[in-house]
Amino acid sequence: MMRVVILVALVAELCGSVRGHKMRYCPHSTGNKLVCYYTNWAYKRQAPASFTPADIDPEVCTHLIYAFARVDKITFHIEPTDLENDIIGMEYYKQFTGLKVKNPKLKTLLAVGGRAHASEGFTQMVKTADSRKIFIDHSIQYLRKYNFDGLDLHWEYPWFRSVYHFKEVLVVSKELDSYSLYCVK
Repeated sequence: MMRVVILVALVAELCGSVRGHKMRYCPHSTGNKLVCYYTNWAYKRQAPASFTPADIDPEVCTHLIYAFARVDKITFHIEPTDLENDIIGMEYYKQFTGLKVKNPKLKTLLAVGGRAHASEGFTQMVKTADSRKIFIDHSIQYLRKYNFDGLDLHWEYPWFRSVYHFKEVLVVSKELDSYSLYCVK
């Protein structure tokens, strides 16, 4: 419990106050939100800082985001960044989304991208309507398969040429929102 409180306090400190902040992409969103990230490498830390989905108190946050998965630059499919622990073996995806059993109001999202993810997967995916459709269709299947409620597109450090495709990223965001998979509700 103490580790979760520290994590939430750190997120609030780094990101500013998140309590009561309505998400910009969800004009229909109501009520207070406390959105928290869980990084899938947290289990690698030395004790007592090691942290797994089993250590998360599902009553603290309204929304939990599992960070990170990636976009394959050829297939445009979402892939886990740590297959052995995310899906096989430890089944952290399953543990993470399973927190909804303890708190049925909890929403779980999967963050795709992040600091360590190269931009190339995003850059290739946004280039054409066909590649965006492949990404969106696969994302929906992937999120449903692993019981996530939504998707966080976390494209950091886009390559210079990628900036020209920013409009397409907004199109992807809008298309995902039409499936109620993008915004925090």
